[in-house]
Order: sequence, then C-alpha cells, then structure tokens
Amino acid sequence: MLPSTGSCNSILASPASCFPIWRRPDDQLVARIQANGADVLVPAIGETLPEFLMTDSDGHLVGLASLLSKGPLVISFNRGPWCDYCGLELHALARAYPEIVALGGEVVSIVPETAKYARTLQQARGLPFRVLTDLDLAYALSLGLVFWVGEKIKQTYRQFGIDLERFQGHGGWTLPIPATLVIGTNGRVKARFVDPDFRHRMAIEDILRALA
Repeated sequence: MLPSTGSCNSILASPASCFPIWRRPDDQLVARIQANGADVLVPAIGETLPEFLMTDSDGHLVGLASLLSKGPLVISFNRGPWCDYCGLELHALARAYPEIVALGGEVVSIVPETAKYARTLQQARGLPFRVLTDLDLAYALSLGLVFWVGEKIKQTYRQFGIDLERFQGHGGWTLPIPATLVIGTNGRVKARFVDPDFRHRMAIEDILRALA
C-alpha cells in the first residue's frame, strides 16, 4: 500500500498539482546535482553497459546478459512508488510496451526500494514488465547516478510521509538520478537520457526509434 501523503502522493495525481509545493527545494536540488555533473560515468552511445545482477519483485535473480539474450532492452531508473513523475514515465512505457515487444525489445525498471515496495510499484502502476531492486543503489552508484537529497529535501519529504529509510531499508537518504537507457543485444548503449531534473524524461518516440 502506498503511504498516505495527500494528493501529491496519489498514484492518480498530476505532478503539476504538487509543483508549487516542491518547486523551490527541487530546483535547488537539481542545480546542486547539475553542478556536480550527472552523466559523467554513464556509458556514452556505443559504449558497453556494465553487467548487473539484481532481484525482481518476486525475488528472482535477473542479470543483464540474460535479458539481452532475448533482445534489446529499455532500462528505466526510477525513484520509487511515491514519485508521480516516475509513475508517468512508467505509465508511458506500459502503454508503449506492445510496440516495444513488437520491435523485439523488453523493459525493466530499476528502483532503490526493497522488494516489498518494488512489488507495490509494479502492482499499483499495472506494469507489464519487471521491476528490479538496486540494493543500496550499488549499481546506480557505479554509473554515477546517486545523490544525497540533503537535509532540506529530507525534511520536506518527511512532512509528506515519504520515508526513504523505510522504503530503501537504510538511512542513507540517497536517490538515483532518473535515467533511461536503450541497450542493444551486444550490450552497447543505443540511446540514453540522463537529466538531474526528474521532471524531464526520455520521449517514447526516441525509445522506439532507437529500438527500430
């Protein structure tokens, strides 16, 4: 069950309705992340994505190599079931899923939440693809996609019932920078989108173009 945090946390809520509440601290956070560089370690187009081995929401081990053996892969790094912007992206991917599969592709979402909340995300959003748990954000960290939220954001989140310590199983209060990667069967990046501003996401058209 999703935590009760008012309209901003509803899985049906529009993020625009929360914009006045979050805008100032979020803009300051985005500026801080941008200043540190957000995509330095993420493989560029044509480079190979490092292997990973994670558990899905049912506890099954899933490796990058096994996924790529079946076709190209769309990887979406998301923050969790409480993030409506992530929800909008995942909803768009779910709607495009038949087209992605028709092009021979597959989709996975990677989140820092424990299996319980990964399962919540998958069920609440009605996702037809796997949600993988990046335990302690180890894989996202290897790609330079992890940041500390800071005390101001931490307190703001807590006011709305968003307790990252409970969701992630540790008290680091870190999150992944949302990113979308399209990986070919050879393990090389075909397309990518990395933006510290979590309100910006890769267009579905760009994903389908890369798969095609």
